[in-house]
Amino acid sequence: MHSKSLPTLLLLGLAACHTPQENTYKAPASSSTGTPVATTTSTSTPTPPPGPLCDPKTVWATPGAVDGMSDDAAIFGSITPDELTMAWMTKDGAIHWADRAKTSDPFGASNEVQGDFAVDRVALSADGLRIVATSANRRTFGQITRTSRTAVFDNALDKHPFAGLNASVKERNKTGQLGDIVMSADERTLVFSYWAVVDSTIRISHRASKTDAWGVGVPVAQSGLEPIKGARRRPTGTSTDNRTIFFWDEANGTQLMAQRDGEEAMVFTQIIDIGLRPLAVPNADCTVLVHAAGVDMAMGGKGIASSKRM
Repeated sequence: MHSKSLPTLLLLGLAACHTPQENTYKAPASSSTGTPVATTTSTSTPTPPPGPLCDPKTVWATPGAVDGMSDDAAIFGSITPDELTMAWMTKDGAIHWADRAKTSDPFGASNEVQGDFAVDRVALSADGLRIVATSANRRTFGQITRTSRTAVFDNALDKHPFAGLNASVKERNKTGQLGDIVMSADERTLVFSYWAVVDSTIRISHRASKTDAWGVGVPVAQSGLEPIKGARRRPTGTSTDNRTIFFWDEANGTQLMAQRDGEEAMVFTQIIDIGLRPLAVPNADCTVLVHAAGVDMAMGGKGIASSKRM
């Protein structure tokens, strides 16, 4: 048996070190002219962005009564995304609310609170612990609160969370009025009407977090949502993904569903007429719309009903 010489062992070792590995870089192939040939590194198709929760092609069933809601004088306001708390107003200026333990239950007995409130729609926070309302003079927004869903609401209209917005309105115009307030489930988007001014319009205010101040927002200037001879397109609700905003069209007496590409987009890509479902508000997954049962003068509602997605 012959042993290999030291130079031979060194050469074998170097050859082993230079053996190509699977993860080493390989230059692209070249054509006969020396021009690199394009290579494809991936054949996967990019995942398209998800569509809006409120599908614009949805067909809604015939409206039906909401169990436990028989008040024909109700001006429907809002329902929480989980459908467990509902709020509305009556023409005497009282805010009403009712709760239930689960969606298969009828709503319990209604409660009411009197205070410094305009007769207008009200909005609920997603947890059912805050009701956002408009002051009687329609110059400021504020909220009433409770500590739990088994507690009652205080009647003091706390305007502090809307201080910046309210101050901006007062500085802009001495006659401008506020109303039609809608607050998103994550409390980062506020939609409302600002009228009795030259630039009467819908406004959308967006904030980075729930702890930031609300601003006066940006006006929506889009055909189909502008006022017509004093008749407004009034915001009524928003989907939980903030990509669909609902409007009651006073001019044509119908409910609109406006779609946008993102939660901060100011342009609506399409506006869909969903019929006589005044003041509509969707549940969490947009399978149910809760709305006024009929039209009653300028307030847009008489009683409370709901429509299910077919």
